[in-house]
Amino acid sequence: MGFFDYINASNSEGKKMGEAHGSSTYIPIIEIKKPLFVNLQDWYEEIISSVRGLANVLAGTFHDTEEHRFFIYTLREIVRNVFEHSNAENCFICGQRWGNGRVEIGILDEGIGIQESLSKSFRVKDDNQAIQMAIKPGVSSTSHISTDLNQYDNSGYGLYVLTEVVASFGKFSIGSNTRRMTITKNNQKIDTSSFAGTYIGIEMDAAPKQFSTLLKDIIDAGESEAGATKVASSASKMSKLG
Repeated sequence: MGFFDYINASNSEGKKMGEAHGSSTYIPIIEIKKPLFVNLQDWYEEIISSVRGLANVLAGTFHDTEEHRFFIYTLREIVRNVFEHSNAENCFICGQRWGNGRVEIGILDEGIGIQESLSKSFRVKDDNQAIQMAIKPGVSSTSHISTDLNQYDNSGYGLYVLTEVVASFGKFSIGSNTRRMTITKNNQKIDTSSFAGTYIGIEMDAAPKQFSTLLKDIIDAGESEAGATKVASSASKMSKLG
């Protein structure tokens, strides 16, 4: 899958990143480079184009089903977060689907990390507080900057939606620098980690079959929790763009 190439392991006989072609059930580690920002619509389309192949694998189809919309939304929001908040110029992603519908996704970047990113708008004392804040609705590195400077139309709802959905169907993990949070339907824990950047892991037994309805319900609850001034952006509210 290109793992040993990614970690620069010496004398490795494994494939280089990009050499493994994957299959209908998995996508090996691939690099996604930050698109050039021209306008918001083109930005979204570039990101969706970069993750569509993996979404097809995870959904088990390229058709516009609710499951496919969920994976497009998930990958789009995670990759957006990387390029809109981390200062990274690239990220790395892989994923796999089993015959019973179970899926796993991994994505990481070697950017500035969650604490430094959120510190642009909040006082954040450490990685522990940063991770807990990052999954709250309406919390973003752009929360306290002017609308004119918020070129990506960030609203702080992407990670909130994903943690709510994924935790109901499996396990959501997010780590940055010295801390990692793992969330399931009945449990949430934080433990130590050691990674300069940010990573997300998703494990699900199945994808939601009514994602569009579920998305609306979660956004409504999040806006109520965050307050009227911190509403979700159009992109975060939409299961499909374009």
